[in-house]
Amino acid sequence: MALGVASRFGRTALTVHWELWTKEESMLHNIARIIKWASIPLLLFAAVFSCLAASYEALAAFLICVATVMLVLRAVWSKEYYWAAGFASALVMSSPLLLVVKVFLLMGLACTVVFMALFAAFRAQPLRAEVR
Repeated sequence: MALGVASRFGRTALTVHWELWTKEESMLHNIARIIKWASIPLLLFAAVFSCLAASYEALAAFLICVATVMLVLRAVWSKEYYWAAGFASALVMSSPLLLVVKVFLLMGLACTVVFMALFAAFRAQPLRAEVR
């Protein structure tokens, strides 16, 4: 039935399938983008209020750290290194470490990011040959 309708309008079943697949792909891409943008504020919000969990504070901190590690790994896997750095800073902030340790870890992360940016900017690049 669908094949007959698609061929009647000059489209094959393959093009109809491709259009549906790209529409689903873009919808999944939009959902992933929304989840990614909402995850950092939610993790930081949960880390701030995890102390109100009373006897479950350690479990709540552990779950927040595990969720943040999963987000860091996903960002690195998809080669979105800026997002990985953002999630790594959220990981440091949501960890149950002392404030002094958190500050020094964030300073180390910032210095590493600056070093990597400088290394990429001043990397040796081949000269272009002049055409006469």
